[in-house]
Amino acid sequence: PPAAPAAASPSSKGGGGGRKVWLDSDRSSYALLRAVESGGGSVFDGVNAVEGMKSVKNAGEMDGMREAHVRDGVAMAKFCAWCER
Repeated sequence: PPAAPAAASPSSKGGGGGRKVWLDSDRSSYALLRAVESGGGSVFDGVNAVEGMKSVKNAGEMDGMREAHVRDGVAMAKFCAWCER
C-alpha cells in the first residue's frame, strides 16, 4: 500500500499529529481518510472551493484538449487498423 500522506504522518516535519486535513469524502478514498486519522490528524469534510475554479478552462486549454483528442483518435484508428491485419 502507498505511504501515508506527509501531512498525516507523525514522523513528518512538524509532527503531523493534531493537524487538520481538508478532504471531500465524496471524492477521496477511504484509505486516504484512514491514513490521516491513523497519523493523528483530523479530517475536515467539505467540498474544496478551488476545485470548481480549476474546472473552468480558458481558450488555450480548450484548444489543447481538442488537439489531444484528435491525436488520440488518430492513434486509436492506426492501432485498430494494425489489429485487423
